[in-house]
Amino acid sequence: MKLFFSVSNKLAKFLRLDAPRLSGPDGQQPGVQPTVTHSTQISWQLDLIVLDDEWLVVAVEAYSRYTLVIPYVLRPDWHEVEADFKEQWLQHLLSWMHMAGVVDEEWQARQVATGVAALEETVCYRNRDMSIGGHLSDIQLWLRTYLEERRPKRFKQRQVWEFCDYINQLSRRVGGQRRQQGMFLPAERFLTDGLYRFASGLNLASSADGGPANFPNPHRLRGVKQ
Repeated sequence: MKLFFSVSNKLAKFLRLDAPRLSGPDGQQPGVQPTVTHSTQISWQLDLIVLDDEWLVVAVEAYSRYTLVIPYVLRPDWHEVEADFKEQWLQHLLSWMHMAGVVDEEWQARQVATGVAALEETVCYRNRDMSIGGHLSDIQLWLRTYLEERRPKRFKQRQVWEFCDYINQLSRRVGGQRRQQGMFLPAERFLTDGLYRFASGLNLASSADGGPANFPNPHRLRGVKQ
């Protein structure tokens, strides 16, 4: 399983991250390539929002458009951001899985945590997926509204969780779709992808042999190249 980071130039410069630019075939359009999540890869677009006295690293997943926000009052480096990202990702996964009734026991949570920690390969490129750009713009507008209404002294963990919970349950669309059928909830897609990747054998539905079943692969169902 590969974890793919697409890091904007703004964030890469802020982190002093020396990463190659992502290019298309024959070196075409470097730095503005689309990213994809499929059965063996999960891709996240990372960007930076600058507030008056802190920085927010924003991560948007390519398939679900699920958003994580990580606040910093001291300038981090890439290793710190990567570790904090994985911790936030895990906590959000466990929260949704618990609400879905999948993870209720400590051993189940450990299985999910082990899966996130044991991702076989991590790659990082300087790149901005333009198809996610509109979502990032929306996030900045929602954030501005949230801060104006709540006026927190600092964007602490409670406010971060509340904000992410709100925006991840707003209907989204991709690919310029305008029909109602093209709408989806980021939280639902995030959960189905996480169950497929990290909750093997935790499905309460019976499999053919009567034991615990695995969760379906949402990317195979939607016909994405495996």
